[in-house]
Amino acid sequence: MIGFIRGKIHSLAEDCCLVDVQGIGYRIFLSSKNLRSLENKQDVFMYTYTYVREDALLLYGFLQKEEYDLFIKLINVSGIGAKVALVILASLSIEAFKLAIQTKNVAVLVKIPGIGKKTAERLVLELQDKFKETITLEQLHSLEETGLDLTNNTVLQDVILALQSLGYDLSRATNVAQRVFKNTMTVEETLKVALKELARG
Repeated sequence: MIGFIRGKIHSLAEDCCLVDVQGIGYRIFLSSKNLRSLENKQDVFMYTYTYVREDALLLYGFLQKEEYDLFIKLINVSGIGAKVALVILASLSIEAFKLAIQTKNVAVLVKIPGIGKKTAERLVLELQDKFKETITLEQLHSLEETGLDLTNNTVLQDVILALQSLGYDLSRATNVAQRVFKNTMTVEETLKVALKELARG
């Protein structure tokens, strides 16, 4: 198992690159986003995943450890292969993808090429327990990328964070906060109404 590659870029292709490691050329498949970032570069370091099939032995590369970790989670979802996983990594930032899963935002996931509604629902179902970390205020600013219009609404941001600090998960906190919030409401007023709503079950 090859864990990482460090070498010089020999050439770039549509879906892969050749990396020269002391005279040996490794063909490594990457997301289109990572391939673009390698243009005009000579030296490279990337984490790799060795994909073994009956008819092939393929290397997939990642410029960040977080990309590698997400790729492993993705290919363990039924129906998601390595190529589709790379498309997902190229289509959304890691943070935006996690937020889409946490908020069960199927509408955003189906915008990814090759992802239909059933596959998007499967991604949410199989990955929602993998991303349990509490969201930070900075991360909430990227929610716009996942289609949730909270970026410029500090009241909703504060209410969601407050609900999370009380132990409610992101998906439930976001749904309730958005449902009860009115434009003239303060954080305190919104939080009070949201807690009443949550207490009803």
